Amino acid sequence: MGHRFGAVILLILMLLVPSMTSGDLEVIVETDVPEYILDDYLNLSGTVNTTVSSFLDDTTANFQLGTTSDLIVTDGKVLLTPEFRPRILNNGNAILSPGTGTDWDTTLMDYYVVKHNGTYWMYYTGCRSTSLMSARHIGLATSSDGVNFTRYSGNPVVKSRINTYDYTNIMQPVVMVENDKFHMWYAGNHGNRWSSEKQNIDICYATSSDGYNWTKYSGNPVIKNGSPDSAWNGLALRPGDIIKEGNKYILFYKAVRTNGGQGPKPKLGSHSSTDLTTWTANSNN
Repeated sequence: MGHRFGAVILLILMLLVPSMTSGDLEVIVETDVPEYILDDYLNLSGTVNTTVSSFLDDTTANFQLGTTSDLIVTDGKVLLTPEFRPRILNNGNAILSPGTGTDWDTTLMDYYVVKHNGTYWMYYTGCRSTSLMSARHIGLATSSDGVNFTRYSGNPVVKSRINTYDYTNIMQPVVMVENDKFHMWYAGNHGNRWSSEKQNIDICYATSSDGYNWTKYSGNPVIKNGSPDSAWNGLALRPGDIIKEGNKYILFYKAVRTNGGQGPKPKLGSHSSTDLTTWTANSNN
């Protein structure tokens, strides 16, 4: 299952035990909490009172020195939120740079990364111009460490200017791998064919057995934008992410409408499916 990389704060459930000194508290970590998966040896203990507003941190653990504001006392229990300190990789340099010269991807746009069988698969939108009239395609770069990526020599892997439903440009891929099969949803624009025509973007679907060679679904688009154009989703749909709950898949997307222009800021919606091709709108959309 694909996912976007982001900051995840791990919450550790702790016990609050009164110490021998009045007003002091000893913090003891409950190390068998299932959510604790970093495999560090923890020995966190310290005191908190009216004059000491911090607890001490064992140097072998992944926790920094905290203050009393980090502690939440509820029914004799303490919940500690570890401090998140991201580490800059690759010396702050880009992990994928735009193409040069006559390359198809001299401009890089949105992307999605999925890890499968030890490899990071980055699917990204590339084009030569940010104009919606300019062709946009989806390319692939792979990496063994998530930092050093190599473009696939057969790029782009999913192309516009072939099918009517995504003829003008395609963008914003969302990818999931299940049972060694790759699934992709993307925004397909069949508007903007001339300067006075508005964008007309639906969500389309493609599959691959190897991550390199993709086949577009014959029934595309799988989720169409709304009608009329002034509806909240009447102009464009752009996929954001997909999750699986039981035997049901939920696809999240952002949508915009038009009313003498692109209209208000995007709104979020979702559809659900059991077969990845037939989708039902969330009744709360």
